[in-house]
Amino acid sequence: MYNLINVSNYKGDLEKFQYDHNNMGEFLKRNDLDGFEVLQFGPWNEDEIPKNFIKGLHLRFYPTWIDFYRGDLDKLLSKVYSKENIVTLYGGTSKDVIIDYYRSELKTAKEMGVDYVVMHVCHVDLEDSLNYNVNYTDEEVIDESINLINEVFNGENDYEFYLLLENLWWPGLKLKNKESMQKLIDKINYEKVGFVLDTGHMINTNLEIKNENEAIDYIFETIENLGEMKDYIYGMHLNYSLSGNYVKEFIKTQKITKRTCELDELFKEVCEHIGKIDYHDPFEHEKIKELIESLNIKYLVYELFAPNLEELEDKIKRQNEWVK
Repeated sequence: MYNLINVSNYKGDLEKFQYDHNNMGEFLKRNDLDGFEVLQFGPWNEDEIPKNFIKGLHLRFYPTWIDFYRGDLDKLLSKVYSKENIVTLYGGTSKDVIIDYYRSELKTAKEMGVDYVVMHVCHVDLEDSLNYNVNYTDEEVIDESINLINEVFNGENDYEFYLLLENLWWPGLKLKNKESMQKLIDKINYEKVGFVLDTGHMINTNLEIKNENEAIDYIFETIENLGEMKDYIYGMHLNYSLSGNYVKEFIKTQKITKRTCELDELFKEVCEHIGKIDYHDPFEHEKIKELIESLNIKYLVYELFAPNLEELEDKIKRQNEWVK
């Protein structure tokens, strides 16, 4: 099993290491980590993050994509306000732009030599992420995700990395339905498909959880109900976010909220809201090691957020106490 940490090529992350490869290597060694899972904010450059430090690539997430993918621009316009905003969000007006983008990321993953790529199976409209009213079921999102992924790979057999599908709390893959997981394995035209369990995301599917004990018990119970499908969970994003009370109170305020704002204002509000739901602290519980050992984990990723290297290393140290 590889022990990894998330990083991006956004300048804020790179500045933590002073854009220095030696600092990156010393950071990994100092914290007993085997490498990075990388998220791209722009084209990857080996001068910024060397490929020998990279084990996984987290593909881009388009939260609101189904209407765009289906070519239903009229429906999409009612949610993002203008054709200009469509171009801003997706890079064009045809589904080909997101298919081509994902294909470019797969080519980058091959160039990096990664073991795996991560992709969200999820859809949520921007306003729905605030009020929790949803327009698509889990099954609809899963079915369209299968269509999208098959178009992206398009019979490509030259890749050797795993495609690991990650759970979220919005419609799509929640890792709570073994039939849906089996469908993804069976219907995606790529041989090496598995799943990533994001522990914080799974906690966020239950707004009644009140503490770490309830959170870990909920995860164990949910995973046990998957039967043999849990054997396809090859990766884990280990983190803790407890936000049930916050979400329930926030939803109440949305009943009287009428938005006429511009897209950038809405997007800012959504990002701030998600940051309060999914804040990525260490998961400090005595059963964490047992959870890891109960699964077929190949890639354990400490997915932690911190404004600077000192606070990040403190979170890694806290997480290590319950893993090592």
